[in-house]
Amino acid sequence: MNTTTRKIGCSLPLHLPKPKIITLDAYNTLYSTKVPVMQKYCEFGVKYGLDINIPIDCKKMEQSFPSIFKKINNKYPQYGKKCGLTPEEWWSKLIIECFQSVLPHISEKRGLPDGLLDDILASFETSQVYAIYPDLIPFLEYCKNNDIVLGIASNTDPIMCKLIRNLGIDLYFINDNNSNVYLSYDLEIKKPNKLFFDYILKRVIYQDKSLTKNMKHDNIDELKKHCYHIGDEKHNDMEGASNAGWNGILLDRMNKYGYFGTDIYKSKSSVPIETQLAIDKIDNNLEQAWVTCLQNKNKIITAGPNQFVISTFQTLTDLFQQQE
Repeated sequence: MNTTTRKIGCSLPLHLPKPKIITLDAYNTLYSTKVPVMQKYCEFGVKYGLDINIPIDCKKMEQSFPSIFKKINNKYPQYGKKCGLTPEEWWSKLIIECFQSVLPHISEKRGLPDGLLDDILASFETSQVYAIYPDLIPFLEYCKNNDIVLGIASNTDPIMCKLIRNLGIDLYFINDNNSNVYLSYDLEIKKPNKLFFDYILKRVIYQDKSLTKNMKHDNIDELKKHCYHIGDEKHNDMEGASNAGWNGILLDRMNKYGYFGTDIYKSKSSVPIETQLAIDKIDNNLEQAWVTCLQNKNKIITAGPNQFVISTFQTLTDLFQQQE
């Protein structure tokens, strides 16, 4: 892995173009689960009288999740949009199969106890399950105070909009005149597709033509140098954005990809990395991740052309402030 590590505030120079547009991934970037997703499912199962052993069955659900997600997604693509399902119905099918992985006698026809699915779905739209990290609001405020256009760019469904409203961060991305929320569900294009980022840039320019002011012939390629996308997935976020001509920033709070030293997969070598990454998406513990990310808070990694890795938003805020 050919990378360069710089500590913020040291003599090693790293100049990033002044940001004009910053988009962020949603899940595990803007917000994260307080405890692992399968643990929450199991807790609700126990509440409704299901015979669940939380430590053992959570692990079994967790290991089954990647294949279940893939199966449901293949059968009902785009969160059910093309099949006449609502996103809530799509997630209900996935939740049922997760319970089936530990309780085989449950069938979709027989179903789960009345109210269980509704209770789970409702909780996953609120702060009962999700929270934001302490460094997010200061970063969003910095962007707002410096006239940086903020947006959300995520491979997800519209339930996300309910969640960011309930978490109190929606107004950074949505106002009375414009919305800078871009979801694969609506666009029918997914990251890392270059067209996803191209569409966002054209839409943002349409809403704010001052972004190309003083650029020769409204040079979009010049503007791309001032565009940043931040997310927790190397391929979809960092590489996808950089391949579209943007600056791609990987937010890796748990050092999953190993840019900050020995990665967490060294002890999990028997599990394919793709599978482990899928599991880790739902295995987040916010308090643990916050403690871990602070160990690398003063470091920024240059991973490739227009590709950077950070562990906290504070790292980026400090760097931008130093360059003002």
